Amino acid sequence: MLPCREAGDAGPVRDPIGPMSHGRYTGGRARFGFAVGADGVLVEDPAEQEILATARAARARGLSLRDVVAELEERGVRSRAGKPFALAQVARMLAA
Repeated sequence: MLPCREAGDAGPVRDPIGPMSHGRYTGGRARFGFAVGADGVLVEDPAEQEILATARAARARGLSLRDVVAELEERGVRSRAGKPFALAQVARMLAA
């Protein structure tokens, strides 16, 4: 039930923060490595977390972003869309 105003006021008021106040994901695509659980909370996606770990390890070895993309391609790793990762995708994944 929505919180109500004082008696005599115009009626119910929506919670201004809504789902965020309850720790739920508020919408859009979940960032790579996570999925939206049944309760609306972000949960780690084990397969995508493994890909992130591979990319982070490659960067830690000193590889450029282009080389990280090439390594993922060599391993046959694909994006959620089933395509090879683009440079910008890998940059965003590692920045998050």
